[in-house]
Amino acid sequence: MIGAPVEIQDSPAYLYRGFLLDAARNFFSVSDIERTLDTMSWVHMNTFHWHVVDSQSFPLVVPGFTDMAEKVAYSADAVYTPQNVAHIVSYAGQRGIDVLVVRGIPRLGTKGKEVNVRNRKTPGHTSAISKAYPEQVACADAKPWGTYANEPPAGQLRLASLVTIDFTTSLLSAAAKLFPSTLFATGGDEINTRCYQDDPQQDLAGRMLNEALDVFTQVTHGVLRNLGKTPVVWEEMVLNFNLTLSNDTIALVWISSEDAAAVAAKGFRFIHAASNSFYLDCGAGG
Repeated sequence: MIGAPVEIQDSPAYLYRGFLLDAARNFFSVSDIERTLDTMSWVHMNTFHWHVVDSQSFPLVVPGFTDMAEKVAYSADAVYTPQNVAHIVSYAGQRGIDVLVVRGIPRLGTKGKEVNVRNRKTPGHTSAISKAYPEQVACADAKPWGTYANEPPAGQLRLASLVTIDFTTSLLSAAAKLFPSTLFATGGDEINTRCYQDDPQQDLAGRMLNEALDVFTQVTHGVLRNLGKTPVVWEEMVLNFNLTLSNDTIALVWISSEDAAAVAAKGFRFIHAASNSFYLDCGAGG
């Protein structure tokens, strides 16, 4: 027998304990997300990694860019309004959970057969934007999609265009203001070079992809930092490109657990969520 009172001192082994829900490819209602947050709180998870937009749909209603949700959501009911976002952020906060939005703007690009890098999100995985702003996206819905993307539909931001950079910073800024978290995921995986090579507007205009991506990243990350956000990128931005990333940038390791050591060796903090161990849709999860 142990007499009362009993004092228990405990602390988590890992500061970041997250769960990612893909609501872009498969829409989940607010009540579904509430149920998910409840379950997370029971097992002491503290970060809801909300994968809210991608090439397949754009359900996030962003002030100033509402036409994207109107044109690219699966239906008029399959959207998240600013009021929905505020409710979910509050509901999560009451349970000790932070909301990290993933792809507040869709990813940079998607991996093609001729590309050796594995990236996705800004500036890829942005085909959805083309439905509302076709001038901002290269190789939108290009066929065969397997040549221009890792998954359909094809399309990625014209990252070398000053007009598109301005558009992207405005969109990121508006989306970031919906979420109080100090972290904001910008993507950067599965970039497809063939998409730019075959673009009639010749997006890169003779510049190297790495050079254009570096400028794009510095400008967009600068806007987020001015809003008090720390950028979160997919691991390829650290491992596959020679970019000027701030030392406090956080990398999401998603391809392989082996890549975690490579990211750490470059001096970056990382979130270990490799598909070979943690992706439930890949038959993993433990």
